[in-house]
Amino acid sequence: MNKSNFKLVFLFILILHTGCRNPSIDPILQINLPVLERFECDGNAEEWSKVEFFRLWANPLGGYPDSSDLKALLKVSWYKNNLVLLLDIHDQVLISDTINPWKSDAIEAFISPFRGSEYIFQISAVSLSGKDYIRINKYNHEGYESFFSGDIKSQTVIKGYRRITEIKIGISEDYSIVKPQRSLALQVYVDDNDSAGSLTKQVVWYPVGQSYNSSCSMFSIGHVDGVKNNIAGTSRLVITDNKKLSLFVFGAERGKSISIYRNKTLFAEYLSNHQCEFEPDSFDISSPDWDIENDSLFVFSGKDQISFHELFLAPRLYKTIEEKRFDREIRNFVYRDRQSPPPENATLFIGSSSIVRWETLKKDFPELVIIKRGFGGSNSQEALMYMNKIVLPYKPERIVYYEGDNDVAIGITPEEIQNNIEQFIDQVEISLPQTKIYILSPKPSINRMHLWAIYQRTNALLRELPKKHENVFFIDLASAMFNDKGILDKTLFVEDGIHLNEKGYALWTKILRNALESGK
Repeated sequence: MNKSNFKLVFLFILILHTGCRNPSIDPILQINLPVLERFECDGNAEEWSKVEFFRLWANPLGGYPDSSDLKALLKVSWYKNNLVLLLDIHDQVLISDTINPWKSDAIEAFISPFRGSEYIFQISAVSLSGKDYIRINKYNHEGYESFFSGDIKSQTVIKGYRRITEIKIGISEDYSIVKPQRSLALQVYVDDNDSAGSLTKQVVWYPVGQSYNSSCSMFSIGHVDGVKNNIAGTSRLVITDNKKLSLFVFGAERGKSISIYRNKTLFAEYLSNHQCEFEPDSFDISSPDWDIENDSLFVFSGKDQISFHELFLAPRLYKTIEEKRFDREIRNFVYRDRQSPPPENATLFIGSSSIVRWETLKKDFPELVIIKRGFGGSNSQEALMYMNKIVLPYKPERIVYYEGDNDVAIGITPEEIQNNIEQFIDQVEISLPQTKIYILSPKPSINRMHLWAIYQRTNALLRELPKKHENVFFIDLASAMFNDKGILDKTLFVEDGIHLNEKGYALWTKILRNALESGK
């Protein structure tokens, strides 16, 4: 028997069970962290000696690096009101980019006040010439300005191909997980952009990625007195072309059973046959029985549960069908809605990055109950495509709509934009006849002024929509962005020359409030 046939016989010992339930199975969503007695952010791992490592095995699609090229180990603990991380990374080449950390060999920690929250903070640490640089990005941080307290520090010690980085993140006492029944949400990435091939450019802690727009892609982290053993392995679940399910199991001992449960019912059992410490066991678990919209999958190595997957959030890999570029973002919105259904009769803001980046939106309109559903880079075709998922189910009292900005930039004609928006209006009128729709005019911007004539034609067409639809109103934001001489006010924009700054959003707020209060 050749090696490949032996592997197949040894690996695929498959036992299918039905009706067998195990009530002790519970999702692994929370990791309880030990509390350190002492800590100094100096790149010295001495105080971590009693804390066990987590291995960051692979990226969300199951791609894994050769451990001789990249190996990342993680320790996480709590010290007073500081969340502290230790990363022990073996990497043959260190590439640093302090401007765009994710394009270099960076460490990225995503933190949220709780799993499922829309408020997300990204802390990136990059080492360059013996010094660590920290960058903080905030997503929807309004209302959590005091989330951090004290300094956020990072210190790296490099010894040959090995680098040890300690990170200290001061968290406000109000959000301290040391308090009873408190938890935060955390995800950790190690980027490796010197590697050849996309499979080896990143390894992550929680099995699902894209944490910048979903705190559901993070572990809940609590605390425990003393030191608690961690999870020895992990797995990745990938759905190919919305049909094939592939499971990659990391860290199982050779010959040990791997059990897969569908919603707490045993689905299949295998024996591990992984050949090298960094390689996974790989299984095709495709079945018509899976309900991708609702099912959960539990993975056990022996008696130990190592992973929990919600199929709805699992990464998709597209090979023979076309991927819709915002599918993942929309799934994250829908998942969050399932966890915490938005109230009906709210005000829905939908649109492109000008909605996404309106960080003061809820503060600017405290009198409104707001649902914010912006997805950056979108256009009017995509707003129409996804409205059955992130518009109609909310049954809003009013919709504030902003699209057309990116449409013009990519060559969609004013007539096509008008048609897309009118189709959007028609569907709202059929399903929600009492809902008012406020169409915001696509704005001028510094870097797109060469297209301003097309934007003007677009706005002229959109201005006609209220004449045909009773509950539709056109809000002219563009005119007020020019001074008395007809020159665009450049002080309204951030450095990229496209998006608005605080002054720009203050102007928008004033115009929109007047329209809402006038009873239009």
